[in-house]
Amino acid sequence: MKKIIASLIILMLMVTSCGLVFAEPETDDGTGTTSGTDTETGTGEDGNEEETPTPNVTLNMTKELETTIDATSITIKLGIGTVKGLEEGALISFKGILQYDPTIFTEVTVEGLNGYTATYAPETQRIVVDPKEAVEATEIASITLTLAEGVEPCTTSITFQTEEFTDGTNDFELNTYTSAIAIKENIPEQPEEPEQPNDDQNQTPTDPNNKNNTNTPKEDNTIAGQDLPKAGMKTLITLIAIVGIVGVLALVRYKKIQIK
Repeated sequence: MKKIIASLIILMLMVTSCGLVFAEPETDDGTGTTSGTDTETGTGEDGNEEETPTPNVTLNMTKELETTIDATSITIKLGIGTVKGLEEGALISFKGILQYDPTIFTEVTVEGLNGYTATYAPETQRIVVDPKEAVEATEIASITLTLAEGVEPCTTSITFQTEEFTDGTNDFELNTYTSAIAIKENIPEQPEEPEQPNDDQNQTPTDPNNKNNTNTPKEDNTIAGQDLPKAGMKTLITLIAIVGIVGVLALVRYKKIQIK
């Protein structure tokens, strides 16, 4: 009997031990399963995966330009637009074909800007920009085209088509860039009309309270014609003489009448 009881106790202990070994440990959320370890690769601070941008660089060129027929040349600019996903210190380079109307433009000169080196081959019309670190929104080359002698007013275009564009590891999209050029008639300059002097501005403002103001009109107390007394005297003498003569004549006439 004792052996049977001992066997049952041993059996119960064995069953209990198996339950402890094979039971799944509970997690904090009480689900009875473990969530595993999160991977850090490709995750941001918020736990969301971050997409690495595809390396890309864009170019731009002067879109439009106006000039007149008396101009000797025009200049357009070639530059870097946006830079995305490049490794630090990556060097870009590109080359392409410049196309223009040879009846309007006779000569092309290309010069690098902002530390970039650019060359032009007239026989192939190819522009080559040597490797240099890409800086966003930076002018990298100026393209100067000489106008043909006697060119007429017109509209034309200049295009640059990339053949290669790379940073040594990535090849960037190839595009064609266009500049619209308008050549217009000379507009004669209109001569400027001389400004009319303003008499009011040339007068010195007067101060009514300033007794010494030289611009204050003086009162003319003189009588026009200071010789009036002399003239009046002459007139009076003439009138007296006339009256006297008339009186004498009248007296003589009266005496003649009495004598008859």
